[in-house]
Amino acid sequence: MYCRHFLLYSLPLFFVFVSLCESIDFNYPAVFNFGDSNSDTGGLVAGTAEPLDPPNGQTYFHKPSGRFSDGRLIIDFLMDAMDLPFLNAYLESVGTASFQKGCNFAAAGSTILPATASSVSPFSFGVQVAQFLQFKARTSYTGRRLARYLPQEEYFKQGLYMLDIGQNDLAGAFYSKSEEQVFALLPYILSEFETGVQVRQF
Repeated sequence: MYCRHFLLYSLPLFFVFVSLCESIDFNYPAVFNFGDSNSDTGGLVAGTAEPLDPPNGQTYFHKPSGRFSDGRLIIDFLMDAMDLPFLNAYLESVGTASFQKGCNFAAAGSTILPATASSVSPFSFGVQVAQFLQFKARTSYTGRRLARYLPQEEYFKQGLYMLDIGQNDLAGAFYSKSEEQVFALLPYILSEFETGVQVRQF
């Protein structure tokens, strides 16, 4: 049901997605991304107002760009390959950033499981899905003045949905829990992930 519109990459939870370029149509009008630092294009920085310092951004943007990288991320290369602009973070202000070709809900440090007081990011997968639903709902009543910054309604059905999240759930667990405790967490992580994917509505 979701295979056509979801591209999973770098997800460390038993998922291995191998795609043959000639069998996949990458002609998507918009991209909607959920994840952590692997695909965060400025979400955590915008959400916490904590700026990044060099060397972040130094090899491509020549200044910190909200990415936890010295250059571009995989998602940036993918957008470029599809001849689409880089994705702006959901928490960037409408009017200063365009979301016409999609939106990025990823935030560095995010987990699939709900965030706790000790979490790096409060924007867990469930929160990102809730942000997406709110974003989608608001695009229908923003008026013509802001319409040029937002995706067309049909883009939500035609768009590519990407998920790159889960490593922080396991990395943190391996540092603080036994192997048995980590394996006991997996059903909860997978259940939370499945719920988030199913909640996404057109």
